Amino acid sequence: MFHGRMREYFLYLGLRGYAAMHSFHETEERLGAEKLTDYFMAQNGSLIPDKALTAPDVIPAQWYRMRRQDTDSQWRRRAVRDGMSAWRDWEKSTAVSLKDMIFRLSSENEYGCCRLAEQKLSDVESEIAGAEDMIFDLESIEYNLPTIIGRQPSLAECYHSKIAALLPPVSSVTDS
Repeated sequence: MFHGRMREYFLYLGLRGYAAMHSFHETEERLGAEKLTDYFMAQNGSLIPDKALTAPDVIPAQWYRMRRQDTDSQWRRRAVRDGMSAWRDWEKSTAVSLKDMIFRLSSENEYGCCRLAEQKLSDVESEIAGAEDMIFDLESIEYNLPTIIGRQPSLAECYHSKIAALLPPVSSVTDS
């Protein structure tokens, strides 16, 4: 849910590469959640207890009342900075939650689920490192919009390719 909101956030800013990056993370995490559900169902014969999860409000409320054309470059630079920080902070809080979950699963001798949670933690820690690298790079260029905008097409292409690699090929079925 978080990455879907961040995809919208960056689309609003006209940054299709960053939007594609979050679309990739959203797809990757959805597939991981399906794997966890399948494993839990096979091991326990039941559904994972439902916990109402809601995406955080990363899109400021005032954005819904304004058109992006009404923003200036300083506003957009700040929005990019804030969005990247929100992403990193979300992933850091996710890592803390996963560590707690791993501890609980281990203490309950749920080693299979624990291994899946450990793999997810590794993925999240890699995403945190990527976010921090991206933020460092953006700070190095002082969130220069022409540079950021210039990077978007190659980022979008890269992440669209990564999404395609995650998904099974679509088979064509013909009627005989």
